[in-house]
Amino acid sequence: WQTAERGLTGVGDPAVVAVIARRAADDKVQSMVGPLVRRWARPAGDPAFGPAAAGGAVGAPRPEAQAVERLTGRSAAAALQSVLQDDPSSANAAAAWTLLARGTWDFQAKDWAARAAVDPPASPAGQVLARWGGVLDQWPTNSEQVRGLLAWDQAPLPVAPPAGLALRHLPLQAGGGISARHSVPALVQRLAESTHVPRRIDRTNDASPGFDAQQLSAADAWALHVTLDTIATPGTAARLFAQADADRLDPMTEHGGGLLRDAPSGGDFQAVDFSPERRLGDHAYVTPRALLEALYLRGLAHYHFHAQRHAHADYAGPGAGDKDFAAHSGLLCLTLTFIDADHLNIDATLPHGVVIDLGCIRRPEGG
Repeated sequence: WQTAERGLTGVGDPAVVAVIARRAADDKVQSMVGPLVRRWARPAGDPAFGPAAAGGAVGAPRPEAQAVERLTGRSAAAALQSVLQDDPSSANAAAAWTLLARGTWDFQAKDWAARAAVDPPASPAGQVLARWGGVLDQWPTNSEQVRGLLAWDQAPLPVAPPAGLALRHLPLQAGGGISARHSVPALVQRLAESTHVPRRIDRTNDASPGFDAQQLSAADAWALHVTLDTIATPGTAARLFAQADADRLDPMTEHGGGLLRDAPSGGDFQAVDFSPERRLGDHAYVTPRALLEALYLRGLAHYHFHAQRHAHADYAGPGAGDKDFAAHSGLLCLTLTFIDADHLNIDATLPHGVVIDLGCIRRPEGG
């Protein structure tokens, strides 16, 4: 059972999960409650169980949920609230919060957070979630996000935060406030002056499918402005082209990294490359845990390349797996694609699935 406790969250076969869940309940293995909650909270876009598997969704009950009810002798909602309030594991508590916040339970996240701020629960993660509950709109869904959120435990709450502030924006907020030049209209004007590439990867032929400026939050517009500022600097552009060149010559994996500060509280964002967690071939970048932890603490955006060849415009933009990753991670994610030897097109994917073509950058002289 110790192996099951450690590895259940990573099991992809729902049939295997169902067998483990039933056996845990039959054998009354109380230590499996937390791991079962974590596996239950895997995001709805996870290919292991499809788009209809979110907590509280209509359909067949999840075997993890049934096992948790049997092990605790409580309803699913009551069992999840107990984990949130009492479980010392940050990952378990955050998984319970995720299920409660997105499900159809009789649970109001903001109401619980307001009560918990007065009478803090024993769970360290629960206390942090209560503190930031009124600010964050992208609830943590995995242990890396929880660690990122815990790093902000003692940080002062933002003063007059921009609309739509989420966990992915906190490193940006820590470095200084938003200004008028970061507005949504200013972003629309800035994008209108860029060179865009039609999305043929998904046959939409639209450079920014689903993008509606009226629905873009002030916080996301701010992040996109800073992204454009960062990638336009010669030093950052040179690093990105050097990384894309290395990717083009490597048939074993895609390359990627993050736009990161050296420290959480300030400084410029830099393009820092990270080796993949695993090398799964030339059409996948497996984001390493170290990069996720860095992004939640001091990052602006995740990025990876489509750089298999220089003339690669037909594959510009994120694929389905890239959009699933943005939804799962809650991050701003960039896809950089070679259009020719001297130009990279940059598409931004937001967690709710919107794709925005940010235009192209040119290889610096001598780069």
